Amino acid sequence: MEFNPIGNIFESVKVSGVGNEVKLDADGGNIVQRGLSYANLNHELSFRFTLNQDIKAGSYPWPLVLKVRALH
Repeated sequence: MEFNPIGNIFESVKVSGVGNEVKLDADGGNIVQRGLSYANLNHELSFRFTLNQDIKAGSYPWPLVLKVRALH
């Protein structure tokens, strides 16, 4: 799974639901799971963002693009 940030809203994000909790910084990053060969693999992900200090309270669009691809 590849996580690419949109804008400059957060300092970091914790992603849960893929085994161990993973913390990514504002540059995003990748989470790789090896050894799984299921035809249909489901994950229920949750996200906890640490916002930049200068972000004001309000509603913002989703700050990540998520791409999922199989490794061969």
